[in-house]
Amino acid sequence: MLENTYLDLCASTEWLIENKYTKSEKVSITGGSNGGLTVAACANMRPDLFACVVIQVGVLDLYRYHKFTIGYYWCGEYGNPGLPEEFEWVKTISPLHNIPTNPTKYPAILVITADHDDRVVPAHSFKYISQLQYQLGETMNRLGRPLISRIDVRAGHGAGKPTIKRIEELSDIYSTTPFSHKNKNIQNSSFSIKVINLVLEMSSPREKLIKNLQSLCNEHGLTWDDQLSNDIPRKWRVHGDMLLLPSNRCFVDSRWINNIPSDQFWSTVARSFGSSIKRIAFEGPIKNDDFRSPNTRLVLGNDPWINLVENGIKFSYNVDKSMFCAGNNTERMRMGQISCVNETIVDLYAGIGYFTLPFLVHGHARHVYACEWNPDSMEALRRNLQANHIDEDRYTLLLRDNQLTCPVGIADRCNLGLIPSSEACWPVACRALQAKGGRLHVHGVVNTKQDTHDQWSENVRYRIETLMRDIHHGENNYKCEIEHVERVKPYGPHLDHLVVDLLLTKISSSS
Repeated sequence: MLENTYLDLCASTEWLIENKYTKSEKVSITGGSNGGLTVAACANMRPDLFACVVIQVGVLDLYRYHKFTIGYYWCGEYGNPGLPEEFEWVKTISPLHNIPTNPTKYPAILVITADHDDRVVPAHSFKYISQLQYQLGETMNRLGRPLISRIDVRAGHGAGKPTIKRIEELSDIYSTTPFSHKNKNIQNSSFSIKVINLVLEMSSPREKLIKNLQSLCNEHGLTWDDQLSNDIPRKWRVHGDMLLLPSNRCFVDSRWINNIPSDQFWSTVARSFGSSIKRIAFEGPIKNDDFRSPNTRLVLGNDPWINLVENGIKFSYNVDKSMFCAGNNTERMRMGQISCVNETIVDLYAGIGYFTLPFLVHGHARHVYACEWNPDSMEALRRNLQANHIDEDRYTLLLRDNQLTCPVGIADRCNLGLIPSSEACWPVACRALQAKGGRLHVHGVVNTKQDTHDQWSENVRYRIETLMRDIHHGENNYKCEIEHVERVKPYGPHLDHLVVDLLLTKISSSS
């Protein structure tokens, strides 16, 4: 039981205090995500044990966590609040709903969240700190304990957080902690001051880039002006050791290359983004071909293959031939959290293994049929399967059009990961499922209005149910249910990338 974890943490802290290793006014605890739930629950259970509790992107509202993003898939761990018998358990541990009334002691609280966290939505933290302020505001003033909320902007759940943001966050944590411990000499705390000074001394990659290019221009007699300043990139992506810049949006001024040797210029740009950057490429608009091929131009380095690790999975791809959308990371993680043991899965748009690999590596699928018609993506998929040590008897690679290669009647689950629409292959997916039914994950692009989301998902459900019935010529009747609708990311102005999870069940057979 989860409660045992909270009791163990409290008991361990109590033992340390009883055996004179520390005092309650010197104990701070911190946890992130699920760990944030743990430390918040402990603060409610034993507020007398702790001086400060730091909650980072915590799961704090257990009454409604399953309503947001991938929360539904945590029901097996926390319990499903939508089921009366499980709600009775959930309500005893939800930090938001178990804040004690009029406690004689309560720790200082620092709640850290991020405005773009689509794993544990920031509403958890917003509601929790508001409820603390409403319920314990006077008590905290009397105890001299602060309630602080820290919101990172342009940040997510924490993966890939740049060094500067990590240092800024740590400076706030370590500045809060000694204050909570009634350290009168906080201003002389050498550790806190060193951390804060380090933050002040550091600068963003763009600031470093401007400084380095100004020096380079001065070295080569090129006058720095507003036109050059405005030609510095404001957006970029980093994949592995490659810096990806938007084409025709930066470094378009011919004076750069006309006055500065190309190798020296691009090496300076790379160095400004950190010692790990060895290659630079420009990304142009996606080509209007059957494969939606990238339009990429290398300006530093010769090897177009990128290697990266996401959620413990190794990916590699040729930046000239294939794409990797970082914005789909939450959906790749969600698919990896589904237990696929003993399942046969068809991935109709496998690409370089965006979903095939999570199904195999984390979902432990028995077998995946990976359909892909782009030979360059298929080459990357082969590499990635080998790099992740997937046994060859657990997958089948099907090159060419999936309408020609997709197997029939074998799948427990089928993934349709094509946007803006996978509608052309809905019949293919239905034929791939076993006669008893199965699950489909259907991707699409929809207007941002909530009622449009509902209309789209219901339309997909109805169409799939009808298709499944027609494919079996009325011999079997099927019920199609919506299990979940996931908003993956914004796709464009007023457009969302959605995934609807469908469960198809055979409900009757005609005689």
